[in-house]
Amino acid sequence: MPSPSPVTSLRSSERTPLLFTVNMGLEDVVVDEFRDRAAAAGLNVTNTDDVPFGLQSYALVEVDAAPDDALDVARRMRSVHHVLAPLYTFTLPADGEDALQTIHDTVTTLDVEAMETADTFRASSVRQGEHAFTSVDVQTRAGGRGPRRPLRHVRRPGGLRRGGAGGCP
Repeated sequence: MPSPSPVTSLRSSERTPLLFTVNMGLEDVVVDEFRDRAAAAGLNVTNTDDVPFGLQSYALVEVDAAPDDALDVARRMRSVHHVLAPLYTFTLPADGEDALQTIHDTVTTLDVEAMETADTFRASSVRQGEHAFTSVDVQTRAGGRGPRRPLRHVRRPGGLRRGGAGGCP
């Protein structure tokens, strides 16, 4: 059994990091658009990265603003595919099964109100390098198939979708 990994909160009531998925090659355009829109809204952008974590097709901005204010600006952008609002970071052990167990154990202990109140949520993963597990393995462990958030079916217009009992917007 792996030992618990220290968890670092990435946001506060006055600081918000945002991660955008974008078309490859337009990362700097996205950063510039966010800077312009944030300045117009009176928000201070403190850090940007058009290749965060060495990933292409992503852009990262950090804003000295409450999450709702930063997300309001981001959701008006025209140059992004998705707006992600990271909450926490933690380190994984090298062993594949221990890493997956750490993901599960850590996510189930985090206090994320949206995961408790939303009807459904999606767990996504982005991995770099070689691993003894797949992205689907990570998503399954992080998505809550454990005792706290059992997998269930949710009726949606146009068909049946699988989702978790908790949620994350």
